[in-house]
Amino acid sequence: MRLLLSILSLNMKLIVVFSYCFVFTVCQTIYEDDKQRVNKRALQKSHEKSRVEKLSNAFLQNDLYEDDKSLIQLLNIIAKNYLSGCATLILYDNYTEIESYRFLNHFLKGYPIAFIHGRIHINKNFLNNWINRNKDTCLTFIIFLKDVMETRKIINKRNERIVVVTQSSQWRVQEFLASEYSQNIVNLLIIAKSDKTSQIKSESPYILYTHKLFMDALGSSQPDVITSWSDDHFSRNVTLFQPKLKLGFSGHRFIIAVASQPPFVLKKKRNEYDEIEYDGIEIQLIGLLSQMYNFSTDFKESSDIRTLGSADAVIKSLKTGNVNLGISGIFLTEDRYYNAGIIHWHSEDCASFISLASTALPRYRAIMGPFRWTVWLSLTLTYLGAVFLFSYSDKMTLNHLIRNPEEIENMFWYVFGTFTNCFTFDGKKSWTKADKNTTKLLVGVYWLFTIIITACYTGSIIAFVTLPVFPTVINTIQQLLAGRFQIGMLDKGGWPYWFVNVTDKTSQKLLKKVDYVPDIESGLKNVTKAFFWPYALLASREELSYIVKSNFSIESKKALLHISQQCFVPFKVGVLLPKYSVYSDVIQDGIQKIVQSGLMTKIKNDVEWNMLRSATGKLLAFIQLLMWQNFSSWYLKFSHESKLLCIQQLAHHPASY
Repeated sequence: MRLLLSILSLNMKLIVVFSYCFVFTVCQTIYEDDKQRVNKRALQKSHEKSRVEKLSNAFLQNDLYEDDKSLIQLLNIIAKNYLSGCATLILYDNYTEIESYRFLNHFLKGYPIAFIHGRIHINKNFLNNWINRNKDTCLTFIIFLKDVMETRKIINKRNERIVVVTQSSQWRVQEFLASEYSQNIVNLLIIAKSDKTSQIKSESPYILYTHKLFMDALGSSQPDVITSWSDDHFSRNVTLFQPKLKLGFSGHRFIIAVASQPPFVLKKKRNEYDEIEYDGIEIQLIGLLSQMYNFSTDFKESSDIRTLGSADAVIKSLKTGNVNLGISGIFLTEDRYYNAGIIHWHSEDCASFISLASTALPRYRAIMGPFRWTVWLSLTLTYLGAVFLFSYSDKMTLNHLIRNPEEIENMFWYVFGTFTNCFTFDGKKSWTKADKNTTKLLVGVYWLFTIIITACYTGSIIAFVTLPVFPTVINTIQQLLAGRFQIGMLDKGGWPYWFVNVTDKTSQKLLKKVDYVPDIESGLKNVTKAFFWPYALLASREELSYIVKSNFSIESKKALLHISQQCFVPFKVGVLLPKYSVYSDVIQDGIQKIVQSGLMTKIKNDVEWNMLRSATGKLLAFIQLLMWQNFSSWYLKFSHESKLLCIQQLAHHPASY
């Protein structure tokens, strides 16, 4: 038994010794291998591939990355030729970031122009908020999506150029391009790999899609294959971002929000169908555009016009999303451009003052006009001084003028008689019967002086009647300040805050205390009824001109209203469209063609003629009024002189009458 135990103990010791030797031998072998490997790696050439690269080349197929290289080259060509004008916003979903990390890394490193990239956030509003905060930055988009239908959740109603790279099938792409979601994106280019099975070592082509808009009256879209990309070239060389809507809108109905704003939008009476008819510059402009681009119109009057004003009421209707266009003589301002929509201007207007004045010849100036007030003052002083000179030369004293005040009256009629070429008086104490030579000499000089003055007056009155000098009217801000005018302004439509930050000191003084009125009619009433201080209304020149001309009559006191020639603030008038509208570029091109061809001037002239012409085809009412006022002024002058002559004859020859 002891022998057996000793044998087992010896065996265990031998096993431990052999195990220790085996472990030591293995560790030494590993150490030598590592040492040899390190030494060999140190002597390895610098251009030799690493072990990871060797393993990847041995076990992975590099042919899988050939399509990615071709796609990178395609996107770089698109960026250089079509996206180089703006910075590119590159977006990718989680699938692209994880599954195509290597492709994405190579693509971003070699992108040829400035770009911003990021993963699409779970909250889709985050991207829209970021774009709105950077609305002044010019952007284009490249979006990598697994499913093309996700585009509608990311981008909506954009006019920028958008490239979508997707792994969806061609049927899925065509379904998206035919849906209503793609109709809000004008410049859309979708890149998808062809579904056909490719041969080994052969590249699968990429198909480039877009859509055609407004293919029917319902506004439907149709998928369109532009070209394909294979073997580093296009199958056909075409423009990838082609202009849309060349053939118009296929009879699509445009709902247009309107509000009365003469002369751009004129609201007329109802027709036999109980529908309100509209006319004006912008109404005819929209009619011309509808003929050019084949769309129908449906005018809808905006609500809350009395509360918000015509322009703000149209903007409110446009923000609801149920209106295609908005017209109401809308001024192009910065806040409306950024907050309301896009305004394509077609006319020019300005803020001007209207005040009470007459461009006709005033009646009092028909008599006093030939001489300036300084001449009349000099003549008055000369003839009054002649009274004392004649009296002193005849009596050698002035006491008789104090004792006999009628002598002054006698001298008055004498002066008046000589001035009206009536040189003979039968008065008992007439100076024409004086005995002294000095008095007779003074009378002769007096007659000669009076004849000269009379001849000058007669010649001046002829020239004044032939070419009258009209009175000065209010045309500048300095005249308004000098005349202490009360300034009126509309209390809506942007007028209260447009001039808050004015920097001109003269304008600041003028607009220090402004009277706000609810409408133009109330402001014109204040202008015509001003009592203590003169009143001037600041409003649109075109609207003021229309109201004055259309209401011009001989009985109306509006004949005395004058619109200042100086433009206080110039404005552009345009058509309002929703933000990121599909048809924005088309409407803009149409308006530019109409303006450049001169048709806009013809439209304005036609509207003005229809506004001012009379039913009988005779002269316009305001022309007749000016002619009548001028004629009445001239007639008053001659009748006034005749009356004075009659009074003079009655005073000196009462017995003969």
